[in-house]
Amino acid sequence: MSYYKSIIYMKRIFFILTFLSVILTPGYSQNSKKSRFKIGEALPEITLKNLINYPKSAEQLSSFQGKTVVLYFWNEGCSSSIQEWPRLIKLQNEYTRYIQIVLVNESQNEKNVKRILNDQKRIAHVNMTLPIVCLDADLNNLFPRNSVPHLVWIDPAGNLMAVTASDQLNNKNIKALSIGERLSLKQKDGVRYKVDYSKPLYIGSNGGNGEHVLWQSVVSGYYPGIYATLAIDSCSGTMTNTTLVTMFRFLFKGETNRFGALNLFPASRIELKVGDTSAYSFKINGEYRDDNFFSYQLYSRKTLSRETMRSIMLNDVKRYFGLDCYWSKSRKMCLVLTAKDTTQLGHGIGEPMAAIRATGMELNNVTISEVLENLMALTDYNHSRYPLIDETGFNGKIGSIKFEANIMDYHDLNRALREFGLELTLRPREVNTLVVYETNYFKPEGKIDIAN
Repeated sequence: MSYYKSIIYMKRIFFILTFLSVILTPGYSQNSKKSRFKIGEALPEITLKNLINYPKSAEQLSSFQGKTVVLYFWNEGCSSSIQEWPRLIKLQNEYTRYIQIVLVNESQNEKNVKRILNDQKRIAHVNMTLPIVCLDADLNNLFPRNSVPHLVWIDPAGNLMAVTASDQLNNKNIKALSIGERLSLKQKDGVRYKVDYSKPLYIGSNGGNGEHVLWQSVVSGYYPGIYATLAIDSCSGTMTNTTLVTMFRFLFKGETNRFGALNLFPASRIELKVGDTSAYSFKINGEYRDDNFFSYQLYSRKTLSRETMRSIMLNDVKRYFGLDCYWSKSRKMCLVLTAKDTTQLGHGIGEPMAAIRATGMELNNVTISEVLENLMALTDYNHSRYPLIDETGFNGKIGSIKFEANIMDYHDLNRALREFGLELTLRPREVNTLVVYETNYFKPEGKIDIAN
């Protein structure tokens, strides 16, 4: 099976397990893994193996004398890790006397890592020069993690200094380190609690026995130690460690497609009418805002329809947070997909394929809507300010499309699509928007289309 054919099967599973951790909260997944070492504890002698971008294939960690070493765990499935590369290179070059950043690919061998490096250099014009450890099982066992990016900080004396998310590796902290200031880094929590989302949160094994509960709505602030999830079934609806905007996106989402794309309502079509928009952001100045994350669960012992559960959840969120919403139309700049000749697009045979990665696509026997849904689900177009619009007028399935491009650069993506009779351009369009407003701040005027 070719690389492109196998990647879509990987994506179907990988998306369900890890995509939510990218878009909802500083990464959590389902594996209960904790560090073997306590902060401040002396580490054993560590040998970095399977090194590339380095004069030797193996090196003792102690050889980086006088420097703080930051082991940056990543893999190709985490696009946010790769998009950090230019920033990491700049930090290393600026503070090379004080730090040594070592990338650690936790799951891919040297051949695959070199392929990623070549793709990034050729297509995204990023030349990664930092040392990289490729699939070192011993290092993986020493520093287990629940998600990537996962950063292990080791001080010049060989002690475990911190375990953090990627936002803590920034100019402010490294500058403080360089002048001898004591750092107070926000530690990354592991998944410390076993949570069964088919039962009420915080009761029984989740915080009590819960056997007598018939109905329960639970709302909390950010709760480290449980992973982020968005789910509705016949007895429970759960949205954990996420922003209010993402809650609305989930509650108004489209159907999950056959490739597993969650199809959240686009962030680009949400309009906020609130006193302080920063209170609804998941990051400010590059750092996660834990105070903007909330957890919510609705539990019913009685089996209900999914739509009934969704309606109750929406009304709960509105009531608990003093919010409401309605449908409107707005004129926005949009990324509009058009086709020069739809008669050339048809391709309804062969294995369905919607393989999308940072440096290319392979499409076969899929609809235009599935392509756009997967593009949003698997890349940072999920956060794009430009709505994606299909104006091809084509209702069949496309295929035999394979190309390389810097996907997040829509100019380069358009260049690649033009070879197949498609065009993606920025144009003004009137689009349906979901207006979310604070009821004590904004009062809609005239007749409105209430969103329920």
